[in-house]
Amino acid sequence: MKLSRAQRQFLLVNQLIPAVLINFLINAVFGWLFFHTSPTVPLTQAFGANLLPNSIALDLIPTTFFLLLFTSLVVSHQTRHHLQAGKVEPLDAPLPGADRYRPHSPFSSLHVATLITVALVPLTVALLYGLDIRELPPWSFIWFKALYASLLAPLFTPLVVLLALTEREAAAIG
Repeated sequence: MKLSRAQRQFLLVNQLIPAVLINFLINAVFGWLFFHTSPTVPLTQAFGANLLPNSIALDLIPTTFFLLLFTSLVVSHQTRHHLQAGKVEPLDAPLPGADRYRPHSPFSSLHVATLITVALVPLTVALLYGLDIRELPPWSFIWFKALYASLLAPLFTPLVVLLALTEREAAAIG
């Protein structure tokens, strides 16, 4: 599979760069809102009385899940819109497995967000534990949260865009 220059530009300029920036900003704000008054943010801890995440591990779960879910739904919708408007061409050949995953489908998006969250969060917590990180000061955690979220974009957004570019019915409507 080879992307045309227009497809590469669409992926990078229209989807990937905005996703990195938006993920960083939104998660920095949420990190500040939830944790700026905490003396430290522990790696693991049970839910507090208000049922909000109060540790790095518990915060990673909704951060990862909702970021992947919304990325899948929003990016696939935007890609389909660009396909229908003729602003970007579909891929010449479908990706392997593209017939099983439709990024614009809420069910597919929920399924993939759940699977990746279940796989990625424990790995991230294990990595932090292996690096002997048991807690972070609030501002260090806010930076970690924003950087973690922005790093999810280059891992997941290209896959969603490429799968959306293989959807023939979206391209045929335009």
